[in-house]
Amino acid sequence: MNPIAARLASLRQLFRTPMLLALSWVGLAHPAAPPGQNSPAAQSSEYVLATATPGGTFHEAGLSFANLINVRQDCPSKMGITPLATNGTEQNLQLLAKGVIELAIVQGFAAKAYFEGDPDPSLRSVMALWQNVEHFLIRTELADTDTIRDFRRLAGHSVYLGSLNSGSLKSTRAILTALEIDTRVFETDDESYYAEAATRFIKGELDAASLPGGIPVNAVDRILNALGDQVRLLRFDEEQLQQLRQYQVKRLGAPFWQTYPVFPDDYVALAERVDTIAQPVYLIARADVPVGDVQCILSTYLKTPAGIEILRVHPALTRSEDYVPFPEDAPFPFHDGACVYAAKGGFAIPDGACKANPSAPN
Repeated sequence: MNPIAARLASLRQLFRTPMLLALSWVGLAHPAAPPGQNSPAAQSSEYVLATATPGGTFHEAGLSFANLINVRQDCPSKMGITPLATNGTEQNLQLLAKGVIELAIVQGFAAKAYFEGDPDPSLRSVMALWQNVEHFLIRTELADTDTIRDFRRLAGHSVYLGSLNSGSLKSTRAILTALEIDTRVFETDDESYYAEAATRFIKGELDAASLPGGIPVNAVDRILNALGDQVRLLRFDEEQLQQLRQYQVKRLGAPFWQTYPVFPDDYVALAERVDTIAQPVYLIARADVPVGDVQCILSTYLKTPAGIEILRVHPALTRSEDYVPFPEDAPFPFHDGACVYAAKGGFAIPDGACKANPSAPN
């Protein structure tokens, strides 16, 4: 058994089903490298990247991201990245803080909220990856305003808010709490993953769901395609957005969310534009990951053309024109490797976001 397989096997006890582990790494740890590029045997560093549950963007785009780094890297110190399916942001942070893994994809809000303003000193932000778009879905017969306010009509109804220990569950509850919507009156399901929640929604076992992710979210696409005009994707009006942002500034010192339009081109079954909200998703690393390896990850991702075939596996990784790799309000200080890369590459990085000298050596 290779070292990564052995490490992942040792993690089985942390998960509700061994199938997640199998989905994560079998055949994906080291995709075949193109001729002339390094083989797995030549790689000197091995990292595990925690993603989230199958059916959501974190896991699907995480597989694409790991494949991209493994195949296209051209750095002095070679590395391999193996994606690991987990329950999401909160579990990812737990695994990082314990030193079980080295890399993770996390929600910005959920990461800050998890540590309640006292972040773990061993964790660092590497870069923002995509906008995590809120998808609140409700059955049409229960909708009234077609805004998030309609979740007030769900007392006694079966609702999916996210799986246990996920960032989705934490951020969904935070959004609804800020808007004075009481989730205690719902019949909630926190056992399903995104794919399972989509199946339950289509079968009529759920009346509403929160399925945030980078567009397109596979589970959302399935529900919209299967149910058509029997389901509504809810919007946020300006008053609701400002109420949410003010609540989070008071609580955690940052607004996190902004308006985000979802278009029919994003989901073929969507009839018209829906203005929802979104927040950044980040790649997080332990502070002890070598500076050179973090620079290699950044260089590989940011220098890869957005339309390259490997990125088409999930469109969330096709960077938009307004993409900012090192934004304000990142959940942790930026890694030394990110600060070095930003300084050398001429990227703006927020004042005070680097603990290290940005000209530090590799």
